[in-house]
Amino acid sequence: MLPRQVRKVINIWNGVMKYKVLKDYPTTDGVLYEKEIVKVWDAKTTDGNLRVKDNMGRIWNIPKNILKEVSNG
Repeated sequence: MLPRQVRKVINIWNGVMKYKVLKDYPTTDGVLYEKEIVKVWDAKTTDGNLRVKDNMGRIWNIPKNILKEVSNG
């Protein structure tokens, strides 16, 4: 079994990291709904947030605590 850090690097090399939204995230621009799959948009993140792109092409700054990593398969 690979250490967690090595697995994360391998997932990035295999393609775009994917996450599942754990609860609705409302903003003034709309709502990112629970159970939606999003992809990492770029590496410009802050300590608590991650920039992701939804299936409609909108870019969101989402807190990492409401995202769960899913497999790329």
